[in-house]
Amino acid sequence: MNFLGGSSLTLDAVHNNPDWGGGLLCLLRVPKASVVKEGEAVGAWVLNTWSNLVGETPAFGAWCTDGDDFVFVQFLPNFMRRLPGLTDLLIEWGLARSRGTVHLVQYERDRLRSGYV
Repeated sequence: MNFLGGSSLTLDAVHNNPDWGGGLLCLLRVPKASVVKEGEAVGAWVLNTWSNLVGETPAFGAWCTDGDDFVFVQFLPNFMRRLPGLTDLLIEWGLARSRGTVHLVQYERDRLRSGYV
């Protein structure tokens, strides 16, 4: 069953982070076409701005773009693995973030329509 509606969430153990060493790399990929209409100038900065202002999930990470996708990138160093239920929380936050992405883009549409800069 796909709960992400075309998006994908991956959790990968990595051992080569230059600053933190090993940890968990979490990537949520959301196809741009699923949230942005053709011709709209919506970049990752829009998602970062609105997710920090009104998002439902903690912004432990950042939105960026990769080809035709928006990608929310998080890295949790190994010393955080002792926090109870953290992996489950990451999955829950990924699901919520995937559902909420369309709303973040809508906030930007509404802002542009209102003429507020």
